[in-house]
Amino acid sequence: MATAQAVAPGFEPWEYFGYTRRQYRRIRELDAFLRRTAAPLLDASGLGLRLRFLSGGLAPAARLMGGKVLPERSGYYLGLRLVEGYLAERGLASTARASAAEFKTAEERALGIQSA
Repeated sequence: MATAQAVAPGFEPWEYFGYTRRQYRRIRELDAFLRRTAAPLLDASGLGLRLRFLSGGLAPAARLMGGKVLPERSGYYLGLRLVEGYLAERGLASTARASAAEFKTAEERALGIQSA
């Protein structure tokens, strides 16, 4: 999403995600919930996660997490939110090559979390 915004600036945020304005407002309302429920799954991989977080057209039951139905394609929104801290620090070129651990460290710095 960050790359799309850099390459084709000027669109409304929801247009980059393929959402309607209403859908975008809803996913923003679920931001903290989405990040909290997805956190334990971020180190995992597999088709099930891709379907749950990235696909459109899945039944609501397949997108149910923590008692709430995740919006379709919520992984794109989550992905952008996870890289924002690093992106602000290092820029787009570095972000495109960074590891997940680097994103996590940048997010912790942005939140003021210090590790020993």
